[in-house]
Amino acid sequence: MTPRLLVIDDSREIRLTLKFALEKAGYSITLADSGMDALEKLAHADVLPDLIICDIMMPHMDGYEVYEKLHEDPRYVRIPFVFLTAKSRVEDVRRGKEMGVEAYVTKPFVIRDLLSVIKGSLKRAEQMRKAYAFEQHQAQLELLHRLTQHSKTPLSMIHEWSNLLAGGNLLFHPNELKYLGKQMQRSSEMVDQMLNQFLLLRKIEISVEQAAQGHTVQATPVGEILKREFNLAKATTEYQADKTLDFIEDFEETLIAELATPHYLDELLRLLLENAVYFTPDGGQVTLRAYWLDQAVCIEVQDTGIGIPEADIPRIFEKFYQVERINQENEQGTGLGLSIVDAIVTYHQGEIHVASQLEHGSKFTVILPATPVP
Repeated sequence: MTPRLLVIDDSREIRLTLKFALEKAGYSITLADSGMDALEKLAHADVLPDLIICDIMMPHMDGYEVYEKLHEDPRYVRIPFVFLTAKSRVEDVRRGKEMGVEAYVTKPFVIRDLLSVIKGSLKRAEQMRKAYAFEQHQAQLELLHRLTQHSKTPLSMIHEWSNLLAGGNLLFHPNELKYLGKQMQRSSEMVDQMLNQFLLLRKIEISVEQAAQGHTVQATPVGEILKREFNLAKATTEYQADKTLDFIEDFEETLIAELATPHYLDELLRLLLENAVYFTPDGGQVTLRAYWLDQAVCIEVQDTGIGIPEADIPRIFEKFYQVERINQENEQGTGLGLSIVDAIVTYHQGEIHVASQLEHGSKFTVILPATPVP
């Protein structure tokens, strides 16, 4: 495939000279006469360039600004960037290298030298792409391996119980059949939940990788979402759980905030509330509160449950990590819930903090950059 280069220079003579020389060397060339023109062409490009060559001294937006603007967008950060400029002072070269540009070529230049820089930059970029692809492949294999390992237990239980029933040589009391049926149902639901959460986690992780910084903000009815998920957790607990909990809400239902990425907020709340309910014993308390803190909306989910050992707190957001619980039933979660929460917070460009004390409960605080809507 012919390598694609984007050349940005306000000099028509230099643009045409580079186009002629680089196309003769076998490259496909796109020209831009300014930083704004380059950004516009990149925004509408079907295929991104393999390398960018940019002048520094240009009106309205100089080369440094072009580089910084492009590197605000994750789509462009892996494209090698070469400065081609008359600014040859040591401090200018140093500034370019400190910013992270691939190479710095000064004018007047020799085409042969520029071609060597381009060839070397493209070769290094290809090596980096292969290394990144290998790391991604290894990470996916590891994740699939861990998913398989964690799904074996419920699948094995279904297999064993179904063999008992299919054998036909044992007589079961109706209550025993009912028990086996419930256990098989719970195991199949566990596998289904694990697969659904795994797919959701990958979807969010891909969204994080693809999302550009500086999303268009949207007015989000945070209070309504809080109220809906709070009522859902309360109703589900009253209907399904064999315990009674005290649910406390401390937020304004009319709270509206401009969030950069309002997606998945309901899923984040649902998972944190489910986690709080699950680990809070009968007679305990679950609190959901929200408030403003500078230019951010803070959401807290607090419980009076069994707490998390201090040594485990740094690892609770890892995929499939589960805290060993003393005197806790054998039933386990998927080990993906808090990983999904962490991925959603990352997608929102926010923060999450955990405070916990054994036998006293835990508090999860989510901080999302936002501005109030009057």
